[in-house]
Amino acid sequence: MIDRKILFRDFLIVNISGMLGAGILFVGMLLSRFDVITIPDCTFHALTHMYCPGCGGTRATFALLSGKIIASIKYNPAVVFGALLILYYEIGIVVTLIKNNGKRYYTTKLWPIYLYLVIVFSFFIIRNLLLVFCGIDMLA
Repeated sequence: MIDRKILFRDFLIVNISGMLGAGILFVGMLLSRFDVITIPDCTFHALTHMYCPGCGGTRATFALLSGKIIASIKYNPAVVFGALLILYYEIGIVVTLIKNNGKRYYTTKLWPIYLYLVIVFSFFIIRNLLLVFCGIDMLA
């Protein structure tokens, strides 16, 4: 049986925290977009001339917010998959709270998180193999 009050409380805490964090990041991204502030260069990229798993995340986020899903996936698929995961859990929790029938409408298993990590590290490896051995720069 699901304790609806605890689920709702946790839902509010996570979402309010997430919205505050997203708001701060969004303002920072907008300020960087208009050259008010600069986002520091990636240390991993500066040292190795390869891309870290997070490289392209800002571009991918802007592309996703602009509705350019394919471009977002090209820059960094972790952003799109992460957004889909968040959407899945948000919808599942809202449906669970609304239906209030004791059922959970989202998974509590860890496989989506493991899949996310596989996507992140696979893209990290593939993108750098293409860069080093084929000269294909996916962020150029």
